[in-house]
Amino acid sequence: MSRLGLHFYRHTFTQLASQTHFRLEAHHPETGAYGAIETATLPSPPGPPKLRVGVLADLHLPTERRSIDQYRPGTKRLYGLAQELGARYLQRLETLGADAVVLLGDVVDPCTDQTLHALQAMMRQVKVPCYPIIGNHEPWSRGGERRFYQALGLPDGGYYSARRNGVRMLMLSTPAPDAVGPGSAQLGWLKSQLRAAPASEDVVVFSHFSLLLHPCVQGVNDDGYQLLDNHQQLLELLAEFGNVRVFAAGHKNVPSLLVHRGVVHTLSPQLIQAPCGYDLLQFYHGGVARTTFEIDEQHYCEVARAAYADRWLERYGTDADRNFSHGYGSGAPGDSAT
Repeated sequence: MSRLGLHFYRHTFTQLASQTHFRLEAHHPETGAYGAIETATLPSPPGPPKLRVGVLADLHLPTERRSIDQYRPGTKRLYGLAQELGARYLQRLETLGADAVVLLGDVVDPCTDQTLHALQAMMRQVKVPCYPIIGNHEPWSRGGERRFYQALGLPDGGYYSARRNGVRMLMLSTPAPDAVGPGSAQLGWLKSQLRAAPASEDVVVFSHFSLLLHPCVQGVNDDGYQLLDNHQQLLELLAEFGNVRVFAAGHKNVPSLLVHRGVVHTLSPQLIQAPCGYDLLQFYHGGVARTTFEIDEQHYCEVARAAYADRWLERYGTDADRNFSHGYGSGAPGDSAT
C-alpha cells in the first residue's frame, strides 16, 4: 500500500500454515520502482479451532438499492449497497467455515416490514445459524424495537444466549447506552448466565455498544456515545469470571483491540463504510484469533475512503488490531487498565 499514491496491491494466499514467513517483492518495469516487504502468518493457539464466529457489524439494511455510480464523493455510508454486500458476505463467511454469524446491531435502518423481510430472506439463503442483536438505529423507527424482536423470534427483551462447541455466546440487547443499567432485568440475566457457565466453558459477549474507549474514539474523536452507561460496573462483573474471553462490539466501526483484565475487547468494521470489512473470530482451547477481511469490491472501497479525505487510513486501525492471535492468560496486546 502506498500512503501517498493510494494504491493497493492485493495478494491472496491459501493453505499457509501458522507462522509462515515470506517476502513479497514488486518491481515496475517502466519506472524501475522497487519495493519489498517481509511478513508472516499469525501464530495460532495450539490445536484446531473449536468455534468459528463470523461478525457482520452495522449492516444498515435500507429500503432502497442503489448502484455505486449514484454516489457522490464524500458519501460516508453506501446505504443502497447494504443488501447486496450483506447477502454476499454472509455467504462468504459460510464458505470460510463459520459455525455461526453474529449481526452486531444496526442491522436494519430503518426498521420496517420491508427491511426485516429483506433480512429474513438474507438469513434463509445460508445454512449457518445467524444471531442478530439490536443497535441504536432500529428504535428510531416507530415501534422498531418491538418489531425487530418479534420478526426475528427474539425474547421480549431482545437478549439471549446460544451454546456451541463449548462456547457460551451471550447476545446483549443494547438499543441505548442505559440498556444494561443497574437493577435492570438484563443485568440480572447477564449475571445469571455468567454464574451458570461452567469453568470449562468459554464465554463470549456480543454488544452493539462498548465497555472501553478504543483508540479510534479517544481524544477529539470521543463523542460521548459509544460506551454503555455502567461500563465500569460491567467490566468489574466480567473480571469476576475467568472464563469470559471476548467482548465484541460494533457501533464505532474501526477495527481495534484492547485487553482488559484478561478479556479481549474488539470493535468490528461494517461493509458499507470505510474500511468496508467483516470479521472472523476463531476460538481455540487456549486462545482466540481475529481476522479482518476487506470486501473484494475495491471500487466501492474507494468511494467510501473518499469521504474521509487524507484521514481515511484512521478508519482501518492498525495491522495488529485487525489481525491478531491472543492466548488466554496473556496481558498483551493492548492491555488496558482503564
